[in-house]
Amino acid sequence: MSKIDIEVTIKNNETNDSYKVKAITSDSVIKYKEPDDTTVIFDYKDNRLVRENDQMKMIYNFNDKEDSIILVKDYNRHINLVIKTNKIKKKDYNLEVDFTIDKEKFLYRIEELK
Repeated sequence: MSKIDIEVTIKNNETNDSYKVKAITSDSVIKYKEPDDTTVIFDYKDNRLVRENDQMKMIYNFNDKEDSIILVKDYNRHINLVIKTNKIKKKDYNLEVDFTIDKEKFLYRIEELK
């Protein structure tokens, strides 16, 4: 396991968030905490993004073979999401995923800072 500095960007029609954090890498996985204390894990091998906090656990599958789900912990309810992966680019721990949920386009980017 090693630590790296990254910049994370999340964009859609309403949001353009960007922040810098420290991340832990191991094998094909990167893990970091968002400023709101949400733990994020991206598996580069399976193209799976997991975001978890006290209220929810969100699993985004960018492989078009598995459903994506949101677990609302207080109610123990699952919500299925249909995600269309438009483009995915990976190089080392740099990542760019362009995807659509319910006709809304998103861009998720991880950039290693050197």
